[in-house]
Amino acid sequence: MKLLVTCGCLLAGSWGSSFVLYPDQETRLNSFATRILASDRFGGLDALVPDLDAAEAHRLCNALELRSDVVIRTRLHEEAIGPADPKLADRHLKALRAVVDRAIACAPTEGFLWFMRYWVRINQGEEAGHELENLAMSYRQAPVEGWIAVRRNAYALAVYELLAEDQRHAVSTEFAALVNSGLLAVAVRNLLGPGWPIRDRLLRELEGTDPAMRYHFARMMRAEGVDLAVPGVTLRDPLGWRR
Repeated sequence: MKLLVTCGCLLAGSWGSSFVLYPDQETRLNSFATRILASDRFGGLDALVPDLDAAEAHRLCNALELRSDVVIRTRLHEEAIGPADPKLADRHLKALRAVVDRAIACAPTEGFLWFMRYWVRINQGEEAGHELENLAMSYRQAPVEGWIAVRRNAYALAVYELLAEDQRHAVSTEFAALVNSGLLAVAVRNLLGPGWPIRDRLLRELEGTDPAMRYHFARMMRAEGVDLAVPGVTLRDPLGWRR
């Protein structure tokens, strides 16, 4: 499953002039960030920490470099959680929060960064209700971007009842986009998880999606032991009857 659909979405901002100053570091960090967004698994990321620290210390703002920094520090945090090293994970999360704030100041129209600000603060124990504006800004700046939706949609569904109606519409539309783009495993997981209380609304959003994707989505739901009325889809039951 490809999380990175278009590497070209990385913001230009002020990075053009900064590239001349720090070409090797920028290219190096962007290369690792691109691999991470493509779900590549590899070790040795700790060796990049000096590069990340240096990127954050630059006087001039470099949007591409800082965005790569955010992606890499997120992976470092998640890897620290895996071996259950809470102190290391906390240090990575604190560093991530600082670079996210700096990256947003550098590239305030980057929807991914606004979501990451929401994500970091929620993971640090902040109340979701106090951070909803960051989530809303993410949707305003990047309403339909599949690789962001893979992570964002579940978090937004978890606070669906706290959202304004226009934001609810953006979240349910994003869910339908997951199905339409073939990210079916993510959509199934989201519907059976945080989306379950609003499953009827989410299913209605599928009416305009690709019929083949809807059919496969319904098949995958059934494989999970759940039969729901997916618009325009009729499945055979195990005895040969049609539903």
